[in-house]
Amino acid sequence: MTARLLGGVKVYSLDWHLRYGLDYAGAADLLASQGMDLVIAQNRYLPMADSAVRSAPSDVPQSYDDRQFVEALRARGMQYYAACNLFFDPETLARHPDALAVDASGRVAQPVDWYIATCPTHEDYFADKLQQLETAVRELRSDGVFLGFTRFPGFWEQWLPQTSRGDWSEYCFCPRCVRLFGASTGVRVPEGPGELPGSWIRAHAYAGYVEWKTDVITARLREIKNALRRIHPPVRIMLNTLPLGPADFGGAGREVFGQDWAKLREVVDLFEVMAYHQILGREVSWINRITREVKTAVDRPVLVTVQAKPFYLEGMHAGRGRSPVIPVEEFARALDAARDGGADGIVVFTWSDLLRQVLAEQDTRFVNAVRRVTRG
Repeated sequence: MTARLLGGVKVYSLDWHLRYGLDYAGAADLLASQGMDLVIAQNRYLPMADSAVRSAPSDVPQSYDDRQFVEALRARGMQYYAACNLFFDPETLARHPDALAVDASGRVAQPVDWYIATCPTHEDYFADKLQQLETAVRELRSDGVFLGFTRFPGFWEQWLPQTSRGDWSEYCFCPRCVRLFGASTGVRVPEGPGELPGSWIRAHAYAGYVEWKTDVITARLREIKNALRRIHPPVRIMLNTLPLGPADFGGAGREVFGQDWAKLREVVDLFEVMAYHQILGREVSWINRITREVKTAVDRPVLVTVQAKPFYLEGMHAGRGRSPVIPVEEFARALDAARDGGADGIVVFTWSDLLRQVLAEQDTRFVNAVRRVTRG
């Protein structure tokens, strides 16, 4: 008999309440009927900016209460993970503008589409985000927190197969990062007029720099975990994990973005893998491969997120070879690929897409595909 997967969904907007008029109990009932065991959701304590999906809260009535949503889910046996975009938050960045990342050529990051690269070593920025997390956990008593953008920066969704690692900037080489790297490792990085510390590090001390980056991300997660467990001991940490294995772009997941799975498994309770095959221009079979790689490396529960609709087809992303459709048959094969790769659960990106299909289009095929792997 095929093992049943946990079912989850990313609730990155309040469409369910504002557009479709569901109350807390109605939303929880619908989620349960769709085969869901957990939700990853934004809330007023950890508001999200727009990204590939519209998430920025607007016109949220004062009467809306995240705690009642959490309680409705819990009453039906579902878990709630409070979503936090850690190192992508334009509102928090505006309070700490010197947290903008710097590339190896000394250029300060500029916005690209919706994304802006933020340095993970800025203490005041991090303290601001940690305080937001502490408030959310204190108020919601959530089962866990979902930490998105918990890495060194980069717009990884642009890393399509026809591109190379050298096409994209690497961060962060700001004066603070250079100083911290030198202090941690004892490496003397040349600084001063005409010097490019980032270029020197990449040429002469890159292996040590990568180790330092991965230690920074692991330490940030450990600090968050310890702080939140002092408030609510059962809280669990779920990491938004890049789908870049050791052979992808020369190990960029670890070297460029600082996510070292072997180190992170010591502080992360669940790994959520963004297996966005259409966004990354991959075949469905790739989902199986990346799932196996993460599961083997971390020996922790692994949830694999699949898309319910295509993204990045317009504007600067047009003409990049991404498929303009995800037929339901392909969606079902994506679920099977995650299951066969050893996933412990699947997560649908996003619930708004399922709501549109079910409530506006009267199309239950995608939901039925989810239920097949989560309920049998």
